[in-house]
Amino acid sequence: MYSNPAIAKEEMPTKRPTIALVLSGGGFRGMAQIGVLKVLERHKVPIDYIVGTSIGSYIGGLYASGYSANELEHIVLSQDWKMIVAPGSESNRHEMFLDQKTADDRHIFSLRLRTFSFDVPQAVSKGRPFQSHLQRYIWNAPYFTSNTFDSLKIPFRAISTDLITGKSIIHTHGDLSTIIKASSTIPLRYSPVYYDSMLLVDGGILDNIPVQVVKNEFNPDIIITVNSTSALLSKDELNTPWAIAEQIVGILLKDQEQKSLSISPITVTPDLGDAKNTDPSHIPLSIVKGEIAALTMIEAIKDSIAAHTERLTSPIMEAHQTNLISWKHSMINGHEDLPNSTLKRLQEMTAHSYTIEEMKDSLLRILRKDSLSFIQCNPIIDSITKTIEWKCYSPKHVFMTINGMRGSEKLPETLFSVEKRLNSLFVNKGFDVISSRNEYESLDIQPTYRNDSLIYDVIVREKSPQYLGIGARVDNERYGQLLLDAYDKNVFGSGIWSELSFYGGARNRNGIISIGLNNLLKSSWTIALRGYSSFKQMFLYSRNLRLSKETYDIQRNGELREDRYGIIADLTRSLGTSGILQSRFRFEQQRIYDIQRDSSIGYSPILTWKLSSTIDTRDDADLPHFGSLVDLSLETSLSMLEQQRTFSRITASYSQSISNNNITITPKLMSVFSDNATPNPEYYSLGRDDMFFGKREDDQRGSQLLLASCEIRWATPINILVPIHLSARYDVGSTWTSFDGISIGNLQHGIGLTLHAKTPIGTARISGGKSFYFVTSPDGVVQGPLLFSLAIGSRF
Repeated sequence: MYSNPAIAKEEMPTKRPTIALVLSGGGFRGMAQIGVLKVLERHKVPIDYIVGTSIGSYIGGLYASGYSANELEHIVLSQDWKMIVAPGSESNRHEMFLDQKTADDRHIFSLRLRTFSFDVPQAVSKGRPFQSHLQRYIWNAPYFTSNTFDSLKIPFRAISTDLITGKSIIHTHGDLSTIIKASSTIPLRYSPVYYDSMLLVDGGILDNIPVQVVKNEFNPDIIITVNSTSALLSKDELNTPWAIAEQIVGILLKDQEQKSLSISPITVTPDLGDAKNTDPSHIPLSIVKGEIAALTMIEAIKDSIAAHTERLTSPIMEAHQTNLISWKHSMINGHEDLPNSTLKRLQEMTAHSYTIEEMKDSLLRILRKDSLSFIQCNPIIDSITKTIEWKCYSPKHVFMTINGMRGSEKLPETLFSVEKRLNSLFVNKGFDVISSRNEYESLDIQPTYRNDSLIYDVIVREKSPQYLGIGARVDNERYGQLLLDAYDKNVFGSGIWSELSFYGGARNRNGIISIGLNNLLKSSWTIALRGYSSFKQMFLYSRNLRLSKETYDIQRNGELREDRYGIIADLTRSLGTSGILQSRFRFEQQRIYDIQRDSSIGYSPILTWKLSSTIDTRDDADLPHFGSLVDLSLETSLSMLEQQRTFSRITASYSQSISNNNITITPKLMSVFSDNATPNPEYYSLGRDDMFFGKREDDQRGSQLLLASCEIRWATPINILVPIHLSARYDVGSTWTSFDGISIGNLQHGIGLTLHAKTPIGTARISGGKSFYFVTSPDGVVQGPLLFSLAIGSRF
């Protein structure tokens, strides 16, 4: 692009040695490398080549892509690194489909199976937040390449380890964000990266300070090595599987690291003390210590450059040093992919007197600032008129392949739109959405230039089709309960799914077997058939007014048992990711009786049709910070059976969570209206601390229900292993057995406080509250006892 003989006569050749930078591993200690880069820039020490391992590949890859040292510092200091690198769940409930949300709420953990054999996870985490972070900054970097890393602003190499061959891999080309992720993947903590036929993990396992690589790849005149490796872990730190794995690797690497340092002419070793490579809190100080270490070595670096310069017998002509300041720059018009505002700023930039490299760098930064990630700028040089015209090139075609095949059913509509086909931030947001649903074992997006086309190569690895979901719950109402869900997504390759579910404890049990077919006739409809059987025991309570008539006691005076079994046929359509529209036919045999008196009572049949819609946009079912839950239904009996009681019912519920800083407000409304013929097993219950304070579960039952509540929750600064939340809630509502009996004067009130903690085995809560109601003649308030409740576990 710059090799024009006429230009050489106008240039002042640069006489200096070539300089390579070697960046070691070391986890978050490696952020000190940014401080070293800041000093090298400040003292105008040019870098011609970079080789990095692990964190060194991250810093080196971004720097080679055109980010300055100050920009790198801003990037790393503005990230929530604890979230990016935290092992554990990477799903985002808000982005899940409704059935996924239900399963996520029910299960404490799940085990994947493949042909009914356990599919053991390769690591604690898949590293998706880090992958998204890399894609965001690599795809929108000033210099992007999908081919050789020699075409970056600075030629670059990254080191990883292939678990299949046991060899160290030197990456010279490919998808840069994937390569950097592979080079930084700590075994056991993060899943290995599948790339071509390799299974890649951290490059530091075999070559943590790749000095020999830079000699073999680039043969530079001067090598500057930045060593941010750490000492071995102490005994107290060997408390996790990945810490032990890291220690074993560290022991094996010590000899290799010393050999690498022995052949490095210049080594900068920041004094990072006992800073841990897994602790991001010391990043700001590490950068400063990197600057201090570089300043102590800067004179030695300059002396080495001077000594090598004296030995050079001929000047080195470097394209990126082309000095054509006296030549005139201009911008070619007619870029249909560029917004007018962007084009105007590009034209204004070409009025400056810059070298070709400086001008290209400035123009690319304008494009990237406007998220025009895959548009390139190249000069057209006229040596006769001494002018340089700049033209921006867009891909003529943009499309997507899924595992090497053009097109897909779901992915393109989420990842890709014609209007934003060149906006990598939009594509990366789509990646975040799909990844957070946890539908796939792995998902990689690799933008690639081929001829005049930009191709998003999407590499998808499906999860095992079978899983076993396990949930559990302990509370003072139902005591201990267990849940088991066994699911097969594709029974014998037929496309039909099946599920066997059981949950319950000593006082309630429920068993369900289901089969279904998704995407019925290639539509958004799902058909399912379910058979079920259940029983539930419910205590009967009465209120005993005390002599003062200002308080009452709650007394347990009996127990009911509700039995039911039947068949359900569902036809369901998804409404985006957050909702469903469902038509349900239910045939059921049911009965309810007093355990101590009427155990011989027979079953009664019902046949109903129900139309319902549910929309759930909450980020969390127990402690939502934002989002809403809407549930609407209409159910009516079908008069096709003898001896059945016919009824109709309308239900509606709504809740909305709104947060400001650490305060969340959640109002809720719920109503149920049925006709007077509604059978007792179809009654709704009112009670339990998470529904109404001061009432036990099933305290009130009726065919009509009105309930309103408002909760204010505070995310406290207290963290006792897990974050602690404190909430206060006011409830008002009641139930009635007939529509005519509904009376505002009969409304009950409840008020109470709850401590919440989001634990690994589900949300825990401790509540205390009481209920009360107003009376007249004389006017007053009658209060119930203060009731305490305890619950921990999943929701089912």
